[in-house]
Amino acid sequence: MPQHFGGSVGSQIHETTKATKLHKGLNAKGLSSFSFVPFVVKFGHHGCSILDAMKRIPVRIGLLLFLVTFPALFAVEKQYETGKILDVQQKARTRTLYYLVNTPVTRDDPYYELTVQVRDTVYVAEYTPRHSADTLPDDWRTGTEIQLKADKRHLLVKRPGEAQADLVVVKHMPAASWKAPPQDPPAEK
Repeated sequence: MPQHFGGSVGSQIHETTKATKLHKGLNAKGLSSFSFVPFVVKFGHHGCSILDAMKRIPVRIGLLLFLVTFPALFAVEKQYETGKILDVQQKARTRTLYYLVNTPVTRDDPYYELTVQVRDTVYVAEYTPRHSADTLPDDWRTGTEIQLKADKRHLLVKRPGEAQADLVVVKHMPAASWKAPPQDPPAEK
């Protein structure tokens, strides 16, 4: 008895009969089996045609976009917190503008260093005025409370009439480890 590879003789005959019927049916409708083959290619064991798969692509893209943007829908903007100014110091950075015959021409750019306590954290932040002649806002004095949003690298302080002032955080520490800087003794008269 001859050996057949790839299944029984009955299943091979059944497959060729199906292919013949498909070819005859397509020719009767005016379609050749050659032009129809790319559209009925089966994917694995699921039996999906290319057209069915193409219909699912926009659904998958839409689902992916939804899953990516879903967390942003529930993101909440930080609310203003109350902070207390513990210390204010005026400082200056010396900047070299240019040189005149080996002599540097410099200018001092003033900035303010504010120490602010928000809950259990003390932030040391720098405020640089827009112009060197500008001073610190009047309501920013030692001991006053301010409204702010504390971030990892910035303190956004609510200002009257303005949106926010951006202070750059230099360092932060637990409130228990902060020590007040030494005060200058009062001048004798």
